[in-house]
Amino acid sequence: MKLWSTERARISFYSIFYAYISLFLYGMIDNIRGPIYPELLKRFSIDHSTGSWFFSLASFSILVAAYFSPWLLRSQKYIVIFRLSLFLTLLSQVVFYFSDSFYGFLLGATLMGFGVGPLTVLQNVLVMKASSPHNLSRIMNGLHANYGGASLFAPLVVAFAIQINWGYQAAFLISSAFALGVFLISFATPHLVDIYHKVDMVKNESIKKNHISINHAGFASILALYVAAEVLLGTRLSYYLIDIHGFNQAQASVWVSYFFLALFISRIGFTFVKVPISHRALLLVMMSLSFLVMLLSAFVDPTFFILTGFTMGPIYALSISLAKDQFPEELESVSAAAVVLSGVAIVSMHSLVGWVTDLYGIKNAMLIAPLLLILSVGFLLRSKNKVK
Repeated sequence: MKLWSTERARISFYSIFYAYISLFLYGMIDNIRGPIYPELLKRFSIDHSTGSWFFSLASFSILVAAYFSPWLLRSQKYIVIFRLSLFLTLLSQVVFYFSDSFYGFLLGATLMGFGVGPLTVLQNVLVMKASSPHNLSRIMNGLHANYGGASLFAPLVVAFAIQINWGYQAAFLISSAFALGVFLISFATPHLVDIYHKVDMVKNESIKKNHISINHAGFASILALYVAAEVLLGTRLSYYLIDIHGFNQAQASVWVSYFFLALFISRIGFTFVKVPISHRALLLVMMSLSFLVMLLSAFVDPTFFILTGFTMGPIYALSISLAKDQFPEELESVSAAAVVLSGVAIVSMHSLVGWVTDLYGIKNAMLIAPLLLILSVGFLLRSKNKVK
């Protein structure tokens, strides 16, 4: 028993480590795209509706890949899925770096989606399986603080590359190097992560729940709508500041970094502090505050966009904690449902934002973010008898 406990502790450590480092990679490659979006519009002389495909194709690919992830994670070793996802992610960054046409960027976006789709599902599954109920929320906040840290780092990489005249595509060279590093690290302890897979194959032999149900989808809508709101801010804030407030590209990238810094600080804070109210109550408070601050950002001063990062920070981790309470034996499916519906929400959001921007301007398009949060709150209130 002592040997198993020691081995279990090692499994938990490496599982959380793999989840943390791979989400940092995802945060970096995901948020490099936002600051370079205005550059793509100018370089290829495309409108916002066309440019939105740069984001939408990646999100759609994530949706497709995540939909099949429950089956993949139950039929293949976790480490195999992990490495395959990393390889496709690395390949996408290489394609971005060498692309000299918008179609090349669309190909890279598609590869990126197929790479990070299973990866995002696996990250949540590993953390949920490696954590005990009393520390899950804090470990999950730490996981997504990693994303916040990478999101803070990404726009600074773009700003640095532009300022020293390397060109914005040099940022993808850096992300390629990091992706290669994570891929090589995955060969260090290949057997540890797979023990979860072996345990699950015995535990779930009679369950065989490889699908996403209506219950999974209903719960996942809470998280998906929030994610779409966060992605909207991360990808469009740079253009908003340039178009509405006259920032240059480097200044806008730094302000986007401030937003992600606020997310990072908030998530780190909630990693170490346990708030003595229920997850559901805290979610309602943070979502409501985020909605109010977003309105202040749009109608009073753009500085409030930075403060939005503080209020939005813990929302994702709190939602995942509720997921483990509600679906303890179906973590792969509920995690996949969250990623799939996030993909649907993000694809729809990018298309809608592109259309609204072309017709009514980016200032009105940014109002879609608080609308998404209100819808998320609606799903949360509707689930009050089902979610702890």
